[in-house]
Amino acid sequence: MWEIYKKEFLELARDKRTLIFTILLPTLIMPMIIGGVVFVSAKMVKKAESEVLTYAIVNEQAMPEVAEMIRAQDNFKEITLEPDADLTLSIQEQKIKFAVVIPENAKQVLDAGEQIQLELYFNNASVTNRIYQRVKSVVDDFSEGHQKLLLAEMGLSDAQFKGLTKPVDIKRINTADKREDFGEKFGGFFPYILLILTLTGAMYPALDLGVGEKERGTLETLLLTPVSRTSVVLAKFLVIFTTGFLTVFMTLASLLIWMIVFGQVMAFSVIQKLADIVHVSDILLMFLMLTPVAAIFASLLLCASIYAKNFKEAQNYMSPIMMLSIIPIIFSILPGVKLDSTWAWVPLTNVALAIKEILKGTIDYGMMGIIFLSTTLVAGALLYFCNLWFNRESVLFRS
Repeated sequence: MWEIYKKEFLELARDKRTLIFTILLPTLIMPMIIGGVVFVSAKMVKKAESEVLTYAIVNEQAMPEVAEMIRAQDNFKEITLEPDADLTLSIQEQKIKFAVVIPENAKQVLDAGEQIQLELYFNNASVTNRIYQRVKSVVDDFSEGHQKLLLAEMGLSDAQFKGLTKPVDIKRINTADKREDFGEKFGGFFPYILLILTLTGAMYPALDLGVGEKERGTLETLLLTPVSRTSVVLAKFLVIFTTGFLTVFMTLASLLIWMIVFGQVMAFSVIQKLADIVHVSDILLMFLMLTPVAAIFASLLLCASIYAKNFKEAQNYMSPIMMLSIIPIIFSILPGVKLDSTWAWVPLTNVALAIKEILKGTIDYGMMGIIFLSTTLVAGALLYFCNLWFNRESVLFRS
């Protein structure tokens, strides 16, 4: 069995595609993609906040103070439009970025102590749009100043004003520490990446060791060797498990290295927070929880690869397997789904929830034992079925 294992593993190690999926993808490509997305997003937000905004003000004479405050802002450029210009059309034609319409009776309404409503025309389709926030900050400054004048005229203090407008308020006190709060918000996304990488790391070797041998015509030669079919299945399973396991290891090791590097030289707040809360012991716990998951994927993929008649059919089986693997992971992200004695027995969902709890620092070690046991049982059952599958001539030589 071990001779077959070494032979199959060495052949995979010489394959460039295996190196890409097992080493480059988790260690370089994925971190670069994630880091690139974070970097580009930060640059786009910064650009949107500093972008020069062309604007127009309608009925400026009704509230000249607001108009002057807008003019005083950096990167605001006023454009004069025709009196009867269509504001929506002007924005669509890129003549202006936004327009502020002031009610004609604004001064009288304000003097009466009532509220006025300014109309802000802008295109809000862009995700990085900051027009509303930038204009609102100006209006808020004006509102604060006007509010203080009104309070002074009425002889009211800020405390009395709060008592009139909002007699009872609620002060939120978050009992969760920073790690638990961060883990709850970002803990759903992290296991999704790890589990999918585990699956993709085992997918290509499974195709090569199953249907790949059928197409190359080497399966018959392998079956003629004085080795039991169970040993052959175990050897192939261990090779696929090793590649999936290696992908997990490389991913977690890469995560640790990239967190140290980015935490020192880059100003990515999310990565810095992750580096502060995740310790080596947490990485080892995640590594332990993902080990039986790699075994589940190895068994499942090998079953599909053995059953397939050709490489194309095997690839068609990979998409449903991918979808069936993603659905349980999505369950772990749903509101109200918590790690308990019920979810601890649901394959993949339980591991995703466990990784989330590890990030939060609230993992129950007794529950971890249940999860490890349940995932190991599922992996063992799939491996047993795979062995039965491999011992059927009708499966091995389907036509």
